[in-house]
Amino acid sequence: MHTLHGLKGFEKFTKQVLTIGEMRAVDMNTIALGISQNELMDNAGKAVAEFVSKKFTAEKRILIVCGRGKNGGDGFTAAKHLCKKYDVKVALLGNREEINPDSKFHLNAISRIPTIAIMENAEQIIPQLLGECDVVIDAIFGTGFHGKMREEASDSIDAINASKKVVVAVDVPSGLTEDKQNKKIINADYTLTYHKMKTQLVRNKNAGKVVVVAVGIPIDAEIIAGPGDLYLASVPRSSYSSKKENGKAVIIGGSKNIHGAPSLASNSAYSTLAALRVGIGYTITCVPRSIANIVRKVSPNIIVIETESQDISPSDLPVLQRAAKSADSVVIGPGLGRAQESLAAAASLVSYLSKLGKMLVVDADAIYSIGPSIKLGGQTILTPNEKEFSHLSSAKIRKDNLKSRISAAVRVANHLGTNILLKGHQTIVTDGKVVKIVSSSSSALATMGTGDVLSGIIAGYAARNKDMLISATAGAYLHARIGDELYVDEGTHILASDIIERIPKIIKEFDKNVI
Repeated sequence: MHTLHGLKGFEKFTKQVLTIGEMRAVDMNTIALGISQNELMDNAGKAVAEFVSKKFTAEKRILIVCGRGKNGGDGFTAAKHLCKKYDVKVALLGNREEINPDSKFHLNAISRIPTIAIMENAEQIIPQLLGECDVVIDAIFGTGFHGKMREEASDSIDAINASKKVVVAVDVPSGLTEDKQNKKIINADYTLTYHKMKTQLVRNKNAGKVVVVAVGIPIDAEIIAGPGDLYLASVPRSSYSSKKENGKAVIIGGSKNIHGAPSLASNSAYSTLAALRVGIGYTITCVPRSIANIVRKVSPNIIVIETESQDISPSDLPVLQRAAKSADSVVIGPGLGRAQESLAAAASLVSYLSKLGKMLVVDADAIYSIGPSIKLGGQTILTPNEKEFSHLSSAKIRKDNLKSRISAAVRVANHLGTNILLKGHQTIVTDGKVVKIVSSSSSALATMGTGDVLSGIIAGYAARNKDMLISATAGAYLHARIGDELYVDEGTHILASDIIERIPKIIKEFDKNVI
């Protein structure tokens, strides 16, 4: 991870405006890079204090209203910096035993500063405290709010909005959500948002004047994939859903001479179901009749549709199109082979499914069916290794030259109007505008079948969240992380099937609340 140098030059391949969810992912990736939550909180509090000190020179009384999450921790650290100049009161909604551990660290720290007045369970006296202050700092929720708002927070927001005091919101006005469905939101005069602008703050009347402040998040946290990308790809799963409501993937591949790869790809999508994070509920594997029984024997979890041909050919298109049309995501290519008829069938399927807007993963031999003038769209991804990439681009790229690999992948993605996942020790994922780098610390994945497992993982994510760049980034990171973990236990002696068995152990950590 830390062998990557010169990423500052690739800042142009990051988004200028982030969603609330994307910012949460960046926070998680920042911590994974070794910058602690405590450090981020202290930086945030310092940035808030610097703004307040410059903006409000005549006002002397500051009320900081803090929730029990990380946003409250930012409020506590702001109090530490502001108390040198202002009369500071901290109103905690709830008590210190209920708050986030990182936030509690900073609350305990400021509790030793006599000049800061701290009131726990302050929701009952918020109106009184508002009458005794000049400026209110909103540190109730920030980007952390979801679900149903508790009564004490709702009443406090009402009181702050009714007070007509000057309000400075920390990160985003409390109550603002990614989908903007919640109606109880702080009306801020100023919003100090971290790192980058948020889409939910653009032309938002609740936000007031938005100021972007730096809190020590490196650009690496956006470019290098990390656990935040697994969070971002996760989709909540309803208690009342059926298997087909949780996503359906179809895997098309196989030939009379190659039968292992499509089975692994199908299994990888199914294994994603076991973790509940992606939540895919149904898979179908389409293979030639010549190998259908072999594939069935791999696992009782694989549902097989067999074609008439020995190798997949254009005569099979009606069956394959019917199966793929009913899917949420499709993989074409594992074990397909390069027979002329198989590539012709793959080309027709890719064209047909991309026009339908299906989430489509084109892998392995199917990449050789891609013509130079085709436009595939943003719901498709090509997943070439370096040899397969040479079919898409005549540019010579070196395995150890990150800059040339990024430039080549971006160029091809823009030319074809699609997403590219260029496999390697440092895998590149791009839509031609945004670039993500997935780095491995071992060569454990350099064995047959592992790329086909990756395609199944991506299809599993894409069937649920319907965003191919997010799905591919999460899939590639999960794939690499499993490889690195297996390397510790098994060295370079792993099988592709080992990856499938490890998937739930990692992604169950990122399950989202059932709705």
